[in-house]
Amino acid sequence: MHWRVLRWKTLTVTRMGPERIRLYHQELLKFRPRSIFGFAGPMFTLAALLEEAGLEPPPVRGIILSGERTFAYQKERIAKVFRSPVFERYGCQEFSNIAEECERHEGMHVNADSLYVEITDDQGRPVRPGEVGQIAVTSFDSMAMPFIRYKMGDLGSMIEKPCACGRGLPRIAQVLGREMDMIHTPEGSICAGIMMPHFMKEFAHIRGFQFVQEKLGRMRVRMVPEKGFDKGILPFMEEQLRRYVGPTMKIEFEFVEELETLMSGKYKMVVSKLGKQELVA
Repeated sequence: MHWRVLRWKTLTVTRMGPERIRLYHQELLKFRPRSIFGFAGPMFTLAALLEEAGLEPPPVRGIILSGERTFAYQKERIAKVFRSPVFERYGCQEFSNIAEECERHEGMHVNADSLYVEITDDQGRPVRPGEVGQIAVTSFDSMAMPFIRYKMGDLGSMIEKPCACGRGLPRIAQVLGREMDMIHTPEGSICAGIMMPHFMKEFAHIRGFQFVQEKLGRMRVRMVPEKGFDKGILPFMEEQLRRYVGPTMKIEFEFVEELETLMSGKYKMVVSKLGKQELVA
């Protein structure tokens, strides 16, 4: 009744695959939504599956992506398949909407009427606009439980100049992702997880991917291949990947039909299973 009153239709993102895509397509055609709200990863998967199956969804006025780091290649494909502008939103359970993109797509406007967002260093000192730091949020209307300089566990930066759209709200330039999404090499270096999607976008016919580091010297690259993927590219992919993870990392490639997701339906592009003791060692 709650969803019916709000005129919302919910489709689960925990059981997506080629066998369900026609059902989802029929639901879209029947409901004909004006807008769609979803996690970036599952929305990208939905768009890819629809395109592979030759199924055309009804056009919508806008698509809002939230819940996880969104990348340009994801936005481009979703916009193409749904014939709709795509907007990124940053939020969490504690504060709901923190910041959203406008039609200019030049950063996300902070909801400054109820929140104060800072970018700080490790000691909690504010950094300059454009510098990357930890995102800390203070809420003005959390009466039951105050949130003061609440660290989100995300890295990001701010934009100093006002947006050309005319709104006077402060803007987050980008959210780089969780601090913990890092790959540690046997040589002692750290590769930011955000580099992995930029690396993988150079390779065609891969619908989804996930880098899983289970041990300090071992990493699995899990991929969902599309029609036309050539396994002969793997030696070159490994060679190029070593520019980021070093010469001694053991790299294994695994092909799967679906990627493991969190209980929320999100999936992490970089999964580190290293313990603190192993990192110290």
